[in-house]
Amino acid sequence: MSEYEQAVFVSYAWGGEREEIVNQIDQALQKRGVKIIRDKRELGYKGSISEFMERIGQGNCVVVVISDKYLRSKNCMYELVEIAENKKFADRIFPIVLEDAKIYDAGDRVTYVDYWDTEKAKLTEKIRGLRDLSNLTSINEELNDYDRFRDEIDRLATILKDLNSLTPDMLREADFKQLYDAIVQRVKYTTAGASTLKEASTPKKESKPMDTEKKDGKGSVNSARIKGDQNMISGNISSGGIAFQGGRHKNITINQPAGPTAGEIAALFNNIYKHIEARPPDPNVEKEEIIETVQKIQEEAAKGEKEANETKLTRWINSLNDLAPDIIDVALASLGGPVSGITAILKKIADRARQQAQS
Repeated sequence: MSEYEQAVFVSYAWGGEREEIVNQIDQALQKRGVKIIRDKRELGYKGSISEFMERIGQGNCVVVVISDKYLRSKNCMYELVEIAENKKFADRIFPIVLEDAKIYDAGDRVTYVDYWDTEKAKLTEKIRGLRDLSNLTSINEELNDYDRFRDEIDRLATILKDLNSLTPDMLREADFKQLYDAIVQRVKYTTAGASTLKEASTPKKESKPMDTEKKDGKGSVNSARIKGDQNMISGNISSGGIAFQGGRHKNITINQPAGPTAGEIAALFNNIYKHIEARPPDPNVEKEEIIETVQKIQEEAAKGEKEANETKLTRWINSLNDLAPDIIDVALASLGGPVSGITAILKKIADRARQQAQS
């Protein structure tokens, strides 16, 4: 994985609170050893803005500071659409939504669709007023960009509003630790996938002529030979990636992650935070106290199955059960279906807490 893929890009609109929070993020992540790439520092005099925006679009980790100005900016929207076109949009972005970004209500999102409709109509009208329509390549490209922004803004805003980004104040209070932890998990996951691909592409000795081969224990490998060209398929459930080794005896290594990604963890807790916000006032329990406890659980869970402290998780989940048992029910509903890795641990602890409360 190249250096810039491991670095963290920041996409934002200049000025005001937008730039202030980017400066704070910059300081908080840099002091933890995370390399931050932002235009004002990296672009330089006469640097290509379009090339830099395309680099952001390809970035593995992009902090996106969403504001009203961002959603009305040509450059910012170009970056956002480029990020989305490079797939795994929700996994690669780390959104921070400022208060003036109106993305949570359908009527407000229509305002942004209308804005780009209007910008497109204004430019189209000016083009029609020209006597000679030749040599307008860059102008037509910008018109096409307005069309892309208009078509994509509702879909992308809907994804952004569905990700639990926490409020800027919550992030500041923790010195952006939640953001840092999520980025670390993303980098660990993608780096592990890249390492698996590299190892799998290294030529291996020809396997012994047997129909099946199994090894049990930590880091187990399950292999089976398919009849015909003596291909070998092996799967390692503990890592991520897929690789093919050529030759007559082809090795196909299929690797799947043992647990959810940082983005999936965030989505998992999103329903919990939504339920807390919708919870009627309780004279005995402040919402902030519930949110603080859930945040601790989320931060620990983001460390993954191997690094998360189960004792701490048990203590915080039991405390959450005392404060708001209904939140435990929401958590278990969110963990419905197949679970693995850290989600299996969370489900086990939550089940135990609910059973103890009912006994």
